[in-house]
Amino acid sequence: MLFLDGYWGDEIYFRDIEDQIRKEFEFRFIFPMDIMNGITQYNRLNSVSVHVRRADYQLPAHQRIFPTS
Repeated sequence: MLFLDGYWGDEIYFRDIEDQIRKEFEFRFIFPMDIMNGITQYNRLNSVSVHVRRADYQLPAHQRIFPTS
């Protein structure tokens, strides 16, 4: 068993094993054609995706690391 505890938000922690990590996270299945068509369409556009995680940052235990007020 392996238990990791910490804040791993910087690539410096993983830079030396980047290739290995990328390989581990490769998709190992074939997407259905409708999804592949969507991916192809998005790759042609000048697009961006934004995901905002906030709820877990508001937990009292995380306020020291991620102050929200």
